[in-house]
Amino acid sequence: MRLKVIKAAALVTLCSVTVSLYLSYERLDLTNTRFRLEASVRYLSQASQVAMFESQIIPQPSYLPAAHSSSFTMMPNGDLLAFWFAGTR
Repeated sequence: MRLKVIKAAALVTLCSVTVSLYLSYERLDLTNTRFRLEASVRYLSQASQVAMFESQIIPQPSYLPAAHSSSFTMMPNGDLLAFWFAGTR
């Protein structure tokens, strides 16, 4: 029973942090951002190169039995934050 409470608290914390990061990112003025996709619709007419899309498999940490829903987001300072869910159930 105690483990279920800990898992529920961890999930609530994860959701809360994700929402707060998303909301703070939404309030940013993105006109001076350091990251821009050349193939985005907004800049398509200004693109000087042909768009290139690449897909790669990112190996999961060897100590995890399974990693799910790997994602990343850009923080307000330009750093990337990677996260995923681990486990077999």
